[in-house]
Amino acid sequence: MPDIDWDTYFSENSDSLLFLDFIQENSFTQLVSAATHTSGNILDLVITNSDFYLCEPYIDNDFSDHKGLLLSMQEGFAPADCFDSTSSALRPAQFNNVSLHIASYLTMENLYDVHYGENFLAFFYYTLKLFSSRKRRKRLSVPYYYSSHTMHLLNQVSTMERKIVRGQNVGNLTALHEDLKMSIELDTTIFVENFAKSNSSITDCYKLLRHLNKSQNIPCRMSFNGVWYTGDESIACAFNIYFSSVFNSEIFNFNDFSEGHLNQLSFTANDVHQALKRASLGTGPDGVPGSFLRDHSAELTLPVYHLFLCISNDCTYPDAWKISEVTPVYKKGDKSEIQSYRPISILSKLSLVFERIIYKNIYPFILKRLSHRQYGFVKKRSCEIQLLAYLHDIYINLDKNIPVYAFYLDFCKAFDRVPHNVLLQQLRDMGIGGDILRLIASYLIQRKQIVKINNTRSEECEVISGVPQGSILGAIFFVAFINNMCDACQNSIMFLFADDSKARSASILGLQRDLNACCEWASKHGMTFNSSKTVFMVFSSTPEEHASSSILVNGLQIHPSNCIKDLGVFVSSNLKWSTHISEKLRCCYAMFYNLRRSIPSNTPIKTKLQLIKSFVLSLLTYCCSVWHPNARDLQKCEILLSRVTKWISSEKDYSKRMQICGLLPIGLYLNYRDLVLLNFLLLEKCDFPIFDYVSMVYRCIKTIL
Repeated sequence: MPDIDWDTYFSENSDSLLFLDFIQENSFTQLVSAATHTSGNILDLVITNSDFYLCEPYIDNDFSDHKGLLLSMQEGFAPADCFDSTSSALRPAQFNNVSLHIASYLTMENLYDVHYGENFLAFFYYTLKLFSSRKRRKRLSVPYYYSSHTMHLLNQVSTMERKIVRGQNVGNLTALHEDLKMSIELDTTIFVENFAKSNSSITDCYKLLRHLNKSQNIPCRMSFNGVWYTGDESIACAFNIYFSSVFNSEIFNFNDFSEGHLNQLSFTANDVHQALKRASLGTGPDGVPGSFLRDHSAELTLPVYHLFLCISNDCTYPDAWKISEVTPVYKKGDKSEIQSYRPISILSKLSLVFERIIYKNIYPFILKRLSHRQYGFVKKRSCEIQLLAYLHDIYINLDKNIPVYAFYLDFCKAFDRVPHNVLLQQLRDMGIGGDILRLIASYLIQRKQIVKINNTRSEECEVISGVPQGSILGAIFFVAFINNMCDACQNSIMFLFADDSKARSASILGLQRDLNACCEWASKHGMTFNSSKTVFMVFSSTPEEHASSSILVNGLQIHPSNCIKDLGVFVSSNLKWSTHISEKLRCCYAMFYNLRRSIPSNTPIKTKLQLIKSFVLSLLTYCCSVWHPNARDLQKCEILLSRVTKWISSEKDYSKRMQICGLLPIGLYLNYRDLVLLNFLLLEKCDFPIFDYVSMVYRCIKTIL
């Protein structure tokens, strides 16, 4: 079949496309990439289901018009990190075969192998490669829910456009475009309907919108340090240079692995089984689908349990699990600027399962030693709880006409700059030592990262500092690292939420002394604050009287701000909430119009309602127990709700639309959320000392008949 392009696995011939589909469905790979005939075509093929054993064919030109092919084979398993998830994928239809093949490795002979961990990982990834199918480049560039008919129309349009460029006569391209548009709309509608029937979570809602919303993609032309980059490969490399430039280059020595209060990992096969059942969805850089680990957790439990035992005993984290596939996520600023993005690491799903085992061992231990001022990544604590505690005393002081001074600090690339050795010392000071600390050290050091843009990967880069964003352990490690920062504040009360830190005091001099102490703490621990993003606030009923006040941060004078975005809530210096509600309404309208553009009009009401609750109402009512609208702001919120329900249902009457959607008026809904939070606090489902903030009054009411 000389018409097939074996670099892209594409052909304009329908019979050749069927042949390519057969190869893909049966997990075959074609190895010959150079011409095997004097005409310049590839007429002789080498097809295999495991190209690890076959070296690239050597083509001998000394034969007839058909050139000779020489092949050589090798023995053994592929190395553990050889599976390339960018070019191959494990199909769900092969999950059962893969799980049975992996489970067959659990023999008495292999169990007593001193190199069980290393050999099992090699066998595990070899099995994935054995049963995986090669990805088609055309299929990689379009949403995964496109049908084969849509793909066929795309190929026809591409072929017709190339013929037009060559000046050939073609059919009606406009009609073909219309057919393609209708086919895509049908595929999208079916996909959204199936989504609605599956009772999916909020995470799946985000996944749905990401596939439907093309504006979330990385721009095709991006700038970094005044240089413009085009093409996926050059953009990926530029991202990798930027992400690696923020690493902490300071060297700290750490060699104290002595015994502490927590020294050994303790887990059972049932713990591994439960962790496998909770494996995160998606596919990691090693090609292991999380759904495969979930669906076949029973068959995988014992071999994976023995793998984890070997890793725990050797205190050595597998190199294949230390490779992070970094995805740039837009944060703020110009979308064409590389500095406007932050890195999120996609890790091996099997590695995340083991991280969950480690987390289950160390989290209860660290929790007992955490400051009560830390609200981030801690169970039963949240942004809402922290803001309620933070603003309570401010309200009391304002009622007494006493101003409250506060500073808000911003770390420079907090998660990426954590020095590994300082973090290990912090864990050691908490009482973690022995084999667990050695394993954590192995987990942190000698990590590597690659940046992936549209299925194109950059070169590997060594990670010399930081904790992986997107990992299970990264969050608790950072919380442990920053834990003793609260001790630096002796004249004010500090509140932490991961890397977001703030402190308030009734004395501006005491606040300045604590700010200087925090800067000294950061310098000692290898971190820096972004002085230009440090915010100074004066909470007062008359903030204009304190306009001349200021504080110093690393020699930079900071004057009071009128408003600050604190954990997603816009807090004004006079504690009025019109600014917050206006900002939230702006975001809600933008998200609503985005949904209306992306979702087909014939989408079922149930799906529309679920999307509105997940994307719009969740934005509007975020931390609603902290703020409350006045009558004018409440009316603006009701207008938003009216427009949203009009998109969900065609009913003209607003009250009937609300009944169809099962929604409350926004004022009643806010009161309902307050009652729900109060119930949670009284039942102690939140870590919040409610009786320190409210008092219960019991009254006996006599009724005269």
